Formats: sequence, C-alpha cells, structure tokens
Amino acid sequence: MFTEDKASKANFKVVDEAMNGEVAWVKHSTAYDKAPGILKVVKQNGK
Repeated sequence: MFTEDKASKANFKVVDEAMNGEVAWVKHSTAYDKAPGILKVVKQNGK
C-alpha cells in the first residue's frame, strides 16, 4: 500500500471499521498521510 523507509515507522493504526454484509470499510491512519484513509475490503469465496 505504501513504501516504508527502513529508518522510519509507518505507525499504521485502525481508526474505525464498519461491516455491511460482505463488505468492510476500514478507516486508518499512517505516519505518511495527513488525513486518515479508507480501505474497502470485500469477502470473496468465504475469505
């Protein structure tokens, strides 16, 4: 998702999450972004 410099920490944190059937939305923050990002995760084939 992003390139991590060996000398720094990504500091990835899950801020919030929501599920709606087979779809999950994950709000996250990293040391690289000023504003939180959102990931859409879709369940496929039971995974």
